[in-house]
Amino acid sequence: MRLPYLRKAAPTSLATARAQHWDPAEVVRARLQEEAVGRDAATFADAPQERFLWAL
Repeated sequence: MRLPYLRKAAPTSLATARAQHWDPAEVVRARLQEEAVGRDAATFADAPQERFLWAL
């Protein structure tokens, strides 16, 4: 897996984790959540717009 959104957010999330002394499991959970949010945003950005009858 390439995980592009996880890599993009890695510097800030890892710095926060170090500063706040997060557990390793919490770091993994936060980074995977960032990946899921990024993928959802990309999916919704490519979704077709709803068409109305009068717009056809």
